[in-house]
Amino acid sequence: MDNKHAYGKGGRVKEAPDPTMINSAYKHDCSYADHLMPYLHKADLAYTLMLLKQGLIPEDGGRNLINGLLEIEQIPHETYIDYAFGDIYNSKEVKMKSLIGKDSGWLHIGRPRREAINIAFLLCCRSKSIVLLEEISSLAKSINRKALEHRETIVSDYTYLQQSTPTTFGHYIMTYLFPLLRDADRLKAYINRLNNCPAGSGVSNGSNLNLDREYVAELLGFDGVITHSRDAMWQSDLPVEIMNIIAMLFANMNRLTDELQYFTSLEFSIVDFPDRFARTSVIMPNKKNPYPLAYWRGLTNHFTGRLVSVLSCSKVFSGNPDNRIFIYNDIPDSLDLAIEAIRMLSAVIDSMTVNEEKALEQLSKGYTYASELSEYLTVTHRFDYSTAHKIVGQLVAGLINQEYEVLSDAVIEQITKEKTGTDIKSDIAYHIDFRKIVFNRKTSGSSSPSSVEAMNRLAEKEINITDQFITDKKATARVEKLDAALKAFKA
Repeated sequence: MDNKHAYGKGGRVKEAPDPTMINSAYKHDCSYADHLMPYLHKADLAYTLMLLKQGLIPEDGGRNLINGLLEIEQIPHETYIDYAFGDIYNSKEVKMKSLIGKDSGWLHIGRPRREAINIAFLLCCRSKSIVLLEEISSLAKSINRKALEHRETIVSDYTYLQQSTPTTFGHYIMTYLFPLLRDADRLKAYINRLNNCPAGSGVSNGSNLNLDREYVAELLGFDGVITHSRDAMWQSDLPVEIMNIIAMLFANMNRLTDELQYFTSLEFSIVDFPDRFARTSVIMPNKKNPYPLAYWRGLTNHFTGRLVSVLSCSKVFSGNPDNRIFIYNDIPDSLDLAIEAIRMLSAVIDSMTVNEEKALEQLSKGYTYASELSEYLTVTHRFDYSTAHKIVGQLVAGLINQEYEVLSDAVIEQITKEKTGTDIKSDIAYHIDFRKIVFNRKTSGSSSPSSVEAMNRLAEKEINITDQFITDKKATARVEKLDAALKAFKA
């Protein structure tokens, strides 16, 4: 760029920007154009309509400005973004000046660059967050369907990666449904907090101009204005909040994806996915790698790092851009990555199959009836649970060491006599039947099929509430009032 035409030169600054700054800081500040420029156009149009409504700019100049803004909205921003101008706002202004001349300057009255880009950022995050919520709802539906499908599929539960008690695959996978619904609630609360407009805050302490803040907010589909003008300019908690929601969501679901990776291994062979969700090895022809699950873990780690970055940037003292310039890329990009990955995981869950025969085979090796058998001795034969625990513990050890050939009433009676000196008449058949153990569970939230069905209905109601929220917010995000105002203006 010719130094003669350097942005800002000739005012307070007498020199063109140094090339090293252009190719580092300024280059970065132009990097979020893909995310924010479409929304910057909307913010500029709404602000100009407000200036005209309030009589703060001449009608002829305002009309020319509106027409120029509508024209530049149709021009690919790649054709006019120039690092030397400093950022996307300045690049747009230079292009506007080439289109309509000095009337482009009316856009700056009463509004700093920071406000315009902040509004673009909020609009971008609102739009992407609604799509993210939509994908969360779809994933919740996929998990809920799979849980209902496998409400009677008997598998082993695991603690410390050791078999623990019998359960159903439906109850197991539902473990991750309710945290997901809480993530949806957190995201809904964030969207509501986000959906307030900073327009008309002036430099950051308000304005002596008669700016109609509420009108700009209404045109852009915000619920209202941010109460405090300085807070409106430097909010740092909302970027931390959305990054935390994304990181928490992925950490929650990463427990599931990691466990599914174990379950797809030859050693478990309980779960399988179609070949379209596999990645082959270039050197080992036998491999069918569940790549989506590994990708999810890597992305979870990436989001955790970004959360730390956003949190670190947020603590800078107010009135400095550090807490903004990096989030303009990181947050929208994280939202895009999250949307794509959740969409992928929904497809993986939908296509997943469970090998019931293999699951039962694995279950039969783990003595997972032990807790149920201990409870039987406590409830039926009135031994305290610690004593029952020792009786069954000796039974399991003896079966592992082949001290006892088979599990039988006679063996239980023998061990009980040795441990307590008490003769009992044992009847354990019911209490070592995996299906009967699971189906007989009485407490709410348990793995019995009836309980899973009840939780399925509850989850479905919560998902429906979320879907209605999405419908309502999508209607707002279409900025219909802005479109109507522009249509009326052009008429």
